Amino acid sequence: MAASVASGLGLLIVVSGLAGCRAQTEQQAAAAQKPEPKLSVAPALSPKDKVFQVGGDVSPPRVLAKPEQLIPKSCMNRQVTNGLGIYEAVITETGSVASVRTLKAPGFSPPCPEAAAEAIQSISKWKYEPARLKGTPVRVPLTVTQIIDVR
Repeated sequence: MAASVASGLGLLIVVSGLAGCRAQTEQQAAAAQKPEPKLSVAPALSPKDKVFQVGGDVSPPRVLAKPEQLIPKSCMNRQVTNGLGIYEAVITETGSVASVRTLKAPGFSPPCPEAAAEAIQSISKWKYEPARLKGTPVRVPLTVTQIIDVR
């Protein structure tokens, strides 16, 4: 038995019957015959790879060098629709910046993906005195907020 009802903006389709139940039962039987996937446990992070949160015994990093972030020339003649860019990275135990990724790119009209790429390149060049856990340098997360203000 199948019925369908269409009205206004929505469409409702109801299908029922033994064929649907039989197909579901066959699928369940086939699934029961498949071997269970083997679960693997990820290796524990070494203390060197662990990322600590600043606070408590973890002192914050201190900026040593922060090259100016530039807007690419290809973006200069475009309208800024949303001048906020947010990026996430890790400050390593040596004070360098690693693993930069875009959480939110600044908006341009027409779009200009080069702006986020330039920001990532610039942030990667920043240098810090590393964060420390009881005197030992450790990795910590870094969130960078970029505001493009064209006046």
